[in-house]
Amino acid sequence: MFIECNIVPLKNATGEQLQALGLALGRWSRREMGMGGMARSVDQRALDDLMRGELPQPMANRLSDMFVRPGARSARDSESTLDQVRNVFPQLPGEQMVRIKLCRNPSCNRALAIQSLVQDVPADLVEDIRIDGISWKLTD
Repeated sequence: MFIECNIVPLKNATGEQLQALGLALGRWSRREMGMGGMARSVDQRALDDLMRGELPQPMANRLSDMFVRPGARSARDSESTLDQVRNVFPQLPGEQMVRIKLCRNPSCNRALAIQSLVQDVPADLVEDIRIDGISWKLTD
């Protein structure tokens, strides 16, 4: 089992701000993906989007891109595939965020995750950080 952590960037962030967030999350993930760290997986495609100065693509959009047939890249084909993905996976978030999976054990809990994230992630670059669905702004 994992603890879900979702980093939601500011929607009105500039390209430079998104890149700064990408760099900060990259630093954090390198530290926390190491031995004894709490991160188990980080959405690298979302980090890549941030590093390009773009908001992360919603998960449903990324999945639909994977299923579009080569050569069938018309807007109608893409939209049709996106609708199919949303029908098959209605629980997929449409939100633009970075998804992180954290370990779930005594050495990794919500409070420790927040404590770790605030070391690297500037609060003014994120709309919210949700750990197990609860905003980091709410105390335990």
